[in-house]
Amino acid sequence: MDETSANEFDVTEPIKEPSIKEGTGSSLSTKANSEITSKESILKQTLKELNPFHLPHEFRSLPRTFDAEDFQFPASYRENTNKEDCLLAYADNFKRQYSKRFPQRTPLFLAPRNELDVRKFVCTTIRPTKLPFAALHDASGVASFIADFLQISPLLPCNELPQRLMSPSTTLSLQAGTCFDYSTLICSLLIGVGYNAYVVSGYATRECCLKDESRKECPILIEKPKEVEMYDPPPVRKYQVKSMKDFVSKYEMSMKMRELIESKEAEEKRKKEEKEQRDKAEEPFPDPLYGLRVHSWILILPGSRDVKEAFFIEPFTGEMVALKTNMYLGIEAAWNDKNFWVNLQDCTNGIGNMRYDLNKLEDWEFLLPFEFMTEEQISKLDDRVPLVESPVSWTLPISLTNVQYDQRYPNYQKSVIYNRVRLTKYSPYSQKANLITKITIFNDRDLKDPIEEREYFDRRKDRLLSRITDLKRGWIKESFDHGRMNDQLKGHSYLIDGHEVDDTRIMEFYPKLRIDGLAKHERDGPIMKEWYENRDDRLIYRETRFGRTVRKYGPPVIIQSGSQRESVNESRTTKTSYKEIEIIKERFSRNPDIPADEDVEERFFDIIGGKYHLKYHIADDFIFPCRREFNKPILTDDVRQIIELQSDTHTVFHPKLNPPHKTKAEIYQMLLDLIKLEKNAKESARASEAEAKCILSLRASEESYPELEVGLWDTLRNEEMHKLRIELEKHAKMELKHKKETELDYLTPYLDMLDLDGDNLTAEDAKVLCNACEDDLQQRLSRQGAKLQARYDAEKNDFQEKRKAIELNQADLTKDEEAEYLKYCHDTLIRLSTLEDLIKVHTETTPEKLSSLQHKLRSDPRLARVFENTIQEQVGI
Repeated sequence: MDETSANEFDVTEPIKEPSIKEGTGSSLSTKANSEITSKESILKQTLKELNPFHLPHEFRSLPRTFDAEDFQFPASYRENTNKEDCLLAYADNFKRQYSKRFPQRTPLFLAPRNELDVRKFVCTTIRPTKLPFAALHDASGVASFIADFLQISPLLPCNELPQRLMSPSTTLSLQAGTCFDYSTLICSLLIGVGYNAYVVSGYATRECCLKDESRKECPILIEKPKEVEMYDPPPVRKYQVKSMKDFVSKYEMSMKMRELIESKEAEEKRKKEEKEQRDKAEEPFPDPLYGLRVHSWILILPGSRDVKEAFFIEPFTGEMVALKTNMYLGIEAAWNDKNFWVNLQDCTNGIGNMRYDLNKLEDWEFLLPFEFMTEEQISKLDDRVPLVESPVSWTLPISLTNVQYDQRYPNYQKSVIYNRVRLTKYSPYSQKANLITKITIFNDRDLKDPIEEREYFDRRKDRLLSRITDLKRGWIKESFDHGRMNDQLKGHSYLIDGHEVDDTRIMEFYPKLRIDGLAKHERDGPIMKEWYENRDDRLIYRETRFGRTVRKYGPPVIIQSGSQRESVNESRTTKTSYKEIEIIKERFSRNPDIPADEDVEERFFDIIGGKYHLKYHIADDFIFPCRREFNKPILTDDVRQIIELQSDTHTVFHPKLNPPHKTKAEIYQMLLDLIKLEKNAKESARASEAEAKCILSLRASEESYPELEVGLWDTLRNEEMHKLRIELEKHAKMELKHKKETELDYLTPYLDMLDLDGDNLTAEDAKVLCNACEDDLQQRLSRQGAKLQARYDAEKNDFQEKRKAIELNQADLTKDEEAEYLKYCHDTLIRLSTLEDLIKVHTETTPEKLSSLQHKLRSDPRLARVFENTIQEQVGI
C-alpha cells in the first residue's frame, strides 16, 4: 500500500466526512459515506489480519518453559542417545539438500524442540498406544474425544512452523496444544489401534486454523433426509378377479402432482436464494494471509482396519474430511512413527488432484529409505553407507485415567459457536440435572436474539431425555425414555407459565406399557382430549368439555396471633372444588364381529342438555350411519327411583328401508346401560384429570430435586458397589489369613513324641524329625495302596466265581436271572475300572506327596533355621 492510500484511509484517526450542503446532494453523499465506511472497516480488518500474531479472540496459551521435576520428565527428555544424534544429523543433511533443491519452499518440520528445549526427530515423538477404552478403538471415537478433551492454542505467528512440539503425554496432562500437538496425539492413538495414520503439515484456511465454525451449520440440527420407499404394485396374476373401475381422472391427478412438485421446487428455490443472499451479505472479509497459514491434520490411508478410501481428520473438530476439500490448501510433508515423506506435487490450485501413494518417488520423497528395502538390497550397499534407523519413541507412555476419560471436556464443559447456534457440551454428572448438551438457536449472527433452546439429559431417574423451549412462543416440549413406572410418560408439551391442570398442554404416553392404552392427553382450557390404542372396548378417543367451577366452602377459620385472639369468618376454597362436566364424546373402532348398525362409532353424552347421542358405523352397502337419541331422565339420589320410558325418550334414524325394530325392553335396557356408561365416562374423565395433576406435581418435584442414576459398573460414582467391593476384599483377606492359621502343623505331634524343643533344634534333631514324618507318611500311603489293591482283588475274585457259577447253570437261567446277572456284570466292571484308576493315581501321586512333605518340612521356620545354619557351616568349612 502506497503512502497516499494509507493516508486516505488512516485507521488511527476517524475519517472526516465531506460537508453536506443541501438538495439532491445529500442522498449521494450519504451513499458515498456508507461506501467509505464499508471500505474503512474492510481495511481495518485487513490491516489487523496482516499481523501474523493477530487473534480474533483470546485462546489458551501454552507454558513457555517446563520444570522437569514438576512434570517428572525422564532422561530421554533432557538428552539424546547416539542413535538419535545420528538420525538428527541425517535429517539435517536431508533438510539442507531439500532447501537447496526447493529454495522457495518452507523449511521442513523435521527436528523441533521438545518441552526441555532439546531437538527431537518428529517421527520419534509419535508413540503408538492403545488405551483401555472401547470408544477409543475407532477413528471417529479417537478424533472426537481428543477434539473435546483439549483446548486450542493457535500457532503464533500463524504463517510459521512451531518451534516446539510437545510429547503426547504432556499434551494430555495440559489438556491444550497446537494443531501439531493435536495431530501427534491423535496419530499415536490411531496407529496404536491399527490404522495407517500420518501427521500432515501444510496450509489451511483461516476458519480451519482458528476453528471458526460460525458459518457452518450445527451438525446436531441437520436433519437427515427421510428414505422414501417406492410403491411396487403387486404382480398381475393370470387368473384373478378384475378390480373395480377407478373413476378418478388420471389427468387431474397428474396435474395435481405437477402442481405440488412445482410448488415444492419453487419453495426450495426460494429458500436457497434467501440463503445465498444471506450468506453473501454475511460473507467474511477476505483473508490477507490466505494460503500462508500453517496447519496440521491427519491422513488415513487404506490398507488396514477395513478402510477402503483415504480421508482426512481435522484435529480441532474431530470431523472426517474428504480428500477433495477446500479446507486444506497445500501439503508440505507427512510422517508417521516410521518415516518422513516430502510432497513433490504442485499445490498451487489446492490439494484436490493430489495422489497419496507414498511409494511413488515422483510424488513423494522419503527420508529413511531403508524402511522399504529388502535385506538383499541392503547387503549390496557400500559398507561406508550408514544405516540410519528410526529409534523408539522418547516420550512418556500415553495414559488416561477413568476420571480424565469421564471428564471429557476442559473445566467439565465446552462451547462451540455455529451459524446462529451456540452448542455447549457438559461432562456427565457435572451438572445438577445431568445436562449433557445445550443448544441455543439465535435469530442473528451476533447471538443476541435467542429464539429456541434445546437441552439434552442423560441417566436421570425420571427418564427425561430432552427439553426444547420455544422462547418466542413460550412453549416447552419434553421427551422421556421408557421406564417411568408411574405414568409411562413419553412427551410433555406445555406453556412456560402453565402450571395448572387446565392450562394448555399435551402429554404423550407409551400406550403398550399402560393398562388403559392411553397414547395422548391434550388439554386446552375447558376441553380435554384423549387418544387410546389397543383397548378391549375399542375406545380410541374421548373428549371432555368442562364448565363452571363448583366451589365448596369450609367452616370459619380461627386466627390466633400472640396474646390477641379474634375470630374471623372467611370463606376458603377446599380440595373438593371441581369443574362440572358438560359434554363427553367417545369414539370407537370397528368391530367386525357384529353388524355395523349395532356397532357404536361415537357416543355423545350431553350432560347439560340431558341427552344421549349414539352414532353407529356405516355399513358397506350404505352411505349414512344409523343414529339413536335418548332423552336422559331426571335422576335423584333415591335408590328406590323407578325410571319410566316415555314416548319421546328414544328416537332413531336407520338407513335401511325396513330397519329391525327393537322392543321397549331392549330400548329400556339400552337407556339403563347409557346411564351406567355416563357414570363410568365421568369417572374416567375425573381419573384422567387427577392423573394429570399427579403428573404435574411429580414433574415439579423431579425438577426441584433431580435424581440421577449411576451405572452398575461405574466404579467412580457407585458407592454401594464400591463399599461391596471393599467388603469382599476384606473378607478374602480374612479367609486367606484363617486358611494359613488353620493349616496342618506336621511337627507339633512329633516334637511331643520325641520330646524335642521346636525353638532349639540341632541338626541331628531336625534330621530325626524329618525322617519320622517321612516314614509315617510313607507307611500311611502304603496302607492306602494295600487297601485299594485288596479291595480290587476281592471284587475281581467274586466276579470270577460268579461268572463260573453262571456258566455252569446257564441252561437253567430264567430271563429275570439273566437280566439280574447282566446288571451285576455292568456294576462290577464299573467298580473294577474305578479301583484301577484309583490305584494308578495313588501310585503316580505317592512320590509327589512325599516331595511335597519334604518341601513343607524344609520351609517350616523351625527347621529352616537349622538347615540354613548347617549349610552356612558347611560353606564356611
